[in-house]
Amino acid sequence: DAVGLDLELASGKGQSLRALVSAIPYAHAGDFAGIRAKGTYSLGAKIKGRLGPNDEDVPSFSAQLFVRNGTLQHPDLALPLTEIALDAKVKHPGGNLDKMRIDIPTYAARAGQSQVSGRLAMATPLSRPGIALVVDGSLNMAEIAQAYPIPDVEDLQGSATVRLDFSVKGDHVERLTGGIAASGIVVRPSDAPPLQISAVAVSFAPKKTEVRMFHATYGRSDFAATGSLSPFDVILDALLGDDETITGDLKLTSKLVDMNELSDEDFPFKLDVGLFLDLKQLKYRKQVFTNVRGSARFKDNKLTLTDVMTDARRHVRTSLSSLIESPDRALPGIPGLKEP
Repeated sequence: DAVGLDLELASGKGQSLRALVSAIPYAHAGDFAGIRAKGTYSLGAKIKGRLGPNDEDVPSFSAQLFVRNGTLQHPDLALPLTEIALDAKVKHPGGNLDKMRIDIPTYAARAGQSQVSGRLAMATPLSRPGIALVVDGSLNMAEIAQAYPIPDVEDLQGSATVRLDFSVKGDHVERLTGGIAASGIVVRPSDAPPLQISAVAVSFAPKKTEVRMFHATYGRSDFAATGSLSPFDVILDALLGDDETITGDLKLTSKLVDMNELSDEDFPFKLDVGLFLDLKQLKYRKQVFTNVRGSARFKDNKLTLTDVMTDARRHVRTSLSSLIESPDRALPGIPGLKEP
């Protein structure tokens, strides 16, 4: 049966942000335990109409949340998040929920000298989601680690700038500009070798993500790469855990790639990338390829050498999957492959 609803609530202007944090439901309160909060907020909501009996019988509703001069500080961290600002509105005229619209014309926060700001809008979320997102950030990674808890990371350093202007309608990317530049990045996980990214420059476009520069080390391995990867929306879906595969073509140069240091856990997303290799050494278990140059593919956490020239100046076509299945078995007749 249908239920008639006519409700309205309002917090009044200039309410304490501390009161809003303390009102978080118990099931989620653990993430905010001991958080120190300052600043003001106002909250309002309305709902009117009949609910049911059909799925499209949804009453009209609206909600607004405004936060000004907000400060949040974790009890175990040195830096607070400051200058938190948020304007968020949700509006639905009634009927099918696909008519709902979400507008966040302003969001912003700082941590020390690091800052991020932007805006977000969403329409037709069920049938053909339309999303417009702007991100403008300048980040000192050490400050971020001092203001926001990052699990399983012992140390974080470096700096990065992010510029993104993104608009999508369903599967069609209407606008995508911006990029990411970073330097001096050091990530020291508690249970893995450190990752160091000395320099990276990535630019976004609707059809692809351009890797203009990438220099990194992981354990004993070093990597320098240029080329292109999947569009930003595909990469974002993959990083967020959706069943997407990041594809592309890269030129990879290195003094040493030691695959013994890599595991399935190092790639929590799917990759299918064509590679042009220029490697001084490529190690796997007890095997060593030297002066590897040519084409390969990295897929399903396996590196397949499709057409590679070694220091013996002969071409090789083989897959490292055979080494994975029988790591102690040498591959006879392949020049440049030898015991370390």
